[in-house]
Amino acid sequence: MHHASCVLDEARYYARSFFGPMPTRLDLLPAGAGGGSVLVLPGFLACDASTRPLRRGLKRIGYHVFKLGMGRNMGVSEQTLYDVDMRVRELVQRRGEPIILIGWSLGGLIAREYAKHAPELVRAVITLGSPIQGDLRTLPIARLYEWLAGHKVDAPPIDCALDEKPPQPTAAIWSPRDTVVPLAYARGNRRSCDFDIEVRCAHLGYCTDIDAMLAIDRAIARCCPEAASHKTAALLAYHGAEPIAAEAA
Repeated sequence: MHHASCVLDEARYYARSFFGPMPTRLDLLPAGAGGGSVLVLPGFLACDASTRPLRRGLKRIGYHVFKLGMGRNMGVSEQTLYDVDMRVRELVQRRGEPIILIGWSLGGLIAREYAKHAPELVRAVITLGSPIQGDLRTLPIARLYEWLAGHKVDAPPIDCALDEKPPQPTAAIWSPRDTVVPLAYARGNRRSCDFDIEVRCAHLGYCTDIDAMLAIDRAIARCCPEAASHKTAALLAYHGAEPIAAEAA
């Protein structure tokens, strides 16, 4: 019954995607300011439109948030890291600080590998339902990925050490209701990430889920407290967020 319920959740999000992202009550998020610069990478077959609610939510919380601007993510290619590098360097020059990378699903894998190539440009890496360990060939979406991307899911055309964490602070956000990338792949371990945070949303719901947005805020506060947004203690208590940034400060 649990699995059937999770599959129905994914189907509901998929059906809704033809009409745009799920409506999201961003007013439920605490308002803040002064956070660091964040770049959001969409998942496989997704584009910046899919991550718009997440970007708007993080902006409300107090971060400077940017889209990737590379169109629909059709899989990893030899051009991928170059394109991400161009965007990151543009933002670093504009903002004058390293960038926090947030990657949803495949976007998280790309963020992790890019961070290894350009450690001086990336402040932290946070993944949302990304397969950061395990045998990618057994994922439910593996055959579709190989058909569309044109290469084996475990043999991308870039250097990739799946379970080797980037040198930056790295967090993995995962959900037991995710039927696309199960928790055994997305949760990671101390070799693949510094810590993990559980939420309870569908794989297709990470970018519209309020709890996932709050989890990202907590992850940033823990990974790089100097880049955390500033919120009042009253707002944090009301929304059930852990005041990690305040403790770190």
